[in-house]
Formats: sequence, structure tokens, C-alpha cells
Amino acid sequence: MKKQTLVLATAMTIATTMPAFAGCTLPNAPAIPDGATASKEEMMAAVKEFKQVFQPAIKATQDCIAREEAAVGDVATDEQKAQWNAIHNAAYEMEVAGAEKIRGAIQAFNAANK
Repeated sequence: MKKQTLVLATAMTIATTMPAFAGCTLPNAPAIPDGATASKEEMMAAVKEFKQVFQPAIKATQDCIAREEAAVGDVATDEQKAQWNAIHNAAYEMEVAGAEKIRGAIQAFNAANK
């Protein structure tokens, strides 16, 4: 849990301290309920939001960066490359951390509802 919090905090720091590239911004992570106390409907809504909203938004961020890199091409500065790489990696880390969090919530939900 501490790792997930650290990853999300790092990703948000990167997102807020870097200049934006034509809308290549990180999405907000969805709220994941406590699986031990959440209703089935709350869990289903969280999974749906993660899969149908958050993950496509992460992909859109990564695609945006790829388009920026292609548009700038060989004249990209080392700073631009580092920023693109940092945002891309932060998006990936956010997705992984979110997946771990939702998986934990599902496991807690299943354990609480046996």
C-alpha cells in the first residue's frame, strides 16, 4: 500500500511540475472502495470506471506523447525526451498501482462475502 501511495504521489508530482505538451496530461486515478466493506454495486462500478475510463485515459496519454515525439522528431532536446519519458513512465506506474489496488479490493471483497 505504501508503494502504491508513493507511486501515485510521484506520478502526480511529475504531472504538476512539468510543462504540458499539447494536452498530454495524466488522468486522475479513480477512487477504489474498501473491498471489505463495499457493496457489490460499488465494486462493479469501480472496476468499470478503471477499465472503461481510467485505462483508456492512460493509453490516450501515452499515445499523445508518442504523437508529440513523432511531430518533434530528431530535433527533440534531451529535456523534451526526458519529460516525455517521465510522463510515459508515470502513466504506466499509475496504471500498475491502480491495478494492484483494485485487485486488492476485489480480493478483500471476495473474502468478506464468502
